[in-house]
Amino acid sequence: MKKITVLVLSLIVAFSFSSCVSSSGTLMETPVFDKHYMSKSLIKNLGHEGMGSASVKLLKEIPDSLAAESVSDFLKAKKFAVKAHVYHDGYMMRPLSQYQVVSWATKYKEHELNKRKYYLAHVIEQDHVVMFFYGNKHNEFHVITDPHILVIRDKRNEAVKYVFNFAEYSKAPNYMHKDKDFVFQQTTWAKLEGDILYVSNAHWTYSRSSHGHNGYITAINVKNKQVLWRSQPLVSNAVNFEVTGTKIICSYGFTREEAWVYALDKESGKVIGKQKISNVRNGKKHPEFVVVKGGKAYVKTFDLTEYVLSY
Repeated sequence: MKKITVLVLSLIVAFSFSSCVSSSGTLMETPVFDKHYMSKSLIKNLGHEGMGSASVKLLKEIPDSLAAESVSDFLKAKKFAVKAHVYHDGYMMRPLSQYQVVSWATKYKEHELNKRKYYLAHVIEQDHVVMFFYGNKHNEFHVITDPHILVIRDKRNEAVKYVFNFAEYSKAPNYMHKDKDFVFQQTTWAKLEGDILYVSNAHWTYSRSSHGHNGYITAINVKNKQVLWRSQPLVSNAVNFEVTGTKIICSYGFTREEAWVYALDKESGKVIGKQKISNVRNGKKHPEFVVVKGGKAYVKTFDLTEYVLSY
């Protein structure tokens, strides 16, 4: 009888714990909206050694006169390695709708967090996990608004491994009040390597709307939920970024702002190389997708221009 009682209690505790993980999640604290952030422990570990460098150079600019669907052709041609699929979103992520992820992903189109329901915007499948991005109910254009909940499930058994709530990452400390409806910094992309989660947050409007506090990448230890580093602002507002070797390749720009491609040091988040791909008032150069292949970076912009860079 004692063994049965202990077993039942163990199951109750285990069930309660798993329910807690999936229903409450981890609300990430308000990040540092500054030029750059690094934790004290990381600074100590890095010592006084340099962060390394990367020579990011523009090799080719290819104007594209095709229709918008050529973004999909671009991803196919570059053999876009990440399996991702968009369920409800606007123009920026529409090319991902052609991709498929694990069939069971369709079972999780809603997620309840703190007694509130959130709705699936897009999914990214990796080797061992599947990432689900949730936001508020879709608007009249069938766009899921303000994605900021990230649920990471085990690819083998569908179990919830981690839940992160990035609500505190969504608004900069100050912003232009007239643009308040456009400055919600969505959780746009994520990559899990070992115990480190790299995640990007950005709003898709001019940086002046949030006084330059936009377009960050953050590294988080998923085991203890500690922020390891946060990049400087205005480095990543494309749909995705790429983690390759010791670097993160990302891109930032918006319509008539300058557009840049950046190489970040993966261990510290420091910018170790950059290349401008568009000047101010030079057309709609908003970067959409970044693809790394064969030692080169390929960036597709809103005006359907392709840039090829070495890094």
